[in-house]
Amino acid sequence: MIENKAYALAIVLDASLLQVPECGGYAVGVTRADGSYVVFRDTHGAIYADEDACLEDPSGGVRSEWPPWGSGESWAVGFATLIGGQAHDRGGEWEVLYQRGDSRFSVIGADKAELYQSRGHYAACGEPEYYGWDWNV
Repeated sequence: MIENKAYALAIVLDASLLQVPECGGYAVGVTRADGSYVVFRDTHGAIYADEDACLEDPSGGVRSEWPPWGSGESWAVGFATLIGGQAHDRGGEWEVLYQRGDSRFSVIGADKAELYQSRGHYAACGEPEYYGWDWNV
C-alpha cells in the first residue's frame, strides 16, 4: 500500500501506520470494537485475538482477501468484515462505513477516506473533518 493511502486510512480509522519494508510498502493496524486486532494492506488482511497475538505470530490470524481496492460490493463486504464496518451502496459506488470508538464516523471509498464528527453529521451531509483522496494515482 502506498504511504498516502495508508496514512489517510490510519487517520480515519484511528489506527496505526505500519511500515512493511519486506513487502515494499505500508500496512494499517487497527483495534476493533471487540478488542481484536486487524492488520491490512490493499487486497488482504488478517484478524488476530489482540495486538500481542499479531506480534507473536504475524502469519497467524484469520485471513481475509478482497478484489482490487474499491471494485464493487465484494471489495466493500470483504473490507468491512475485516475492520468491523458496514458495506454500503451509495448509488452504484460501494463504500465502507465505520463507527469509531470516539463517536467519530468514517466513510471509505475507492479513492477517498472521510472522517466526520459523528454519524449524524455525515447523514446531515456535513463537511468532513478530514478528507484524504486520490491515493490510487
